[in-house]
Amino acid sequence: MLQVMANVSTTRLALLRCVPAWARCTDKELANGAGTVEGAEVGPGTVFTGDGTVDGDEYVIVEGWAAITVRGEPVAALGPGQLIGRAHLLELGRPDAIVIAKTDMRVLVVQGSDVEAGR
Repeated sequence: MLQVMANVSTTRLALLRCVPAWARCTDKELANGAGTVEGAEVGPGTVFTGDGTVDGDEYVIVEGWAAITVRGEPVAALGPGQLIGRAHLLELGRPDAIVIAKTDMRVLVVQGSDVEAGR
């Protein structure tokens, strides 16, 4: 356990706490789940949710900015530490929204089944 925690930065743990199901997890619990979380880099124009995407993955923004748009109109911006995902859009009452990267971004990808399980 300690070896796993030593390899998971405090920043990464804080970012993982952005996932609602993981918000109350201890550092030890988050470190155990961090092994299923992968980092990714995407470019401007990448569509995370909406526009026909059906995956259940959630993304925690590490660097960069994304826009939430509804019918082509921007309604919000998302930045570091914020969560991108279908469940999040439903919570916001925006199931028809599309989230698009506006800049180069680094994100943590949390697979949908892990989000639901709170692992």
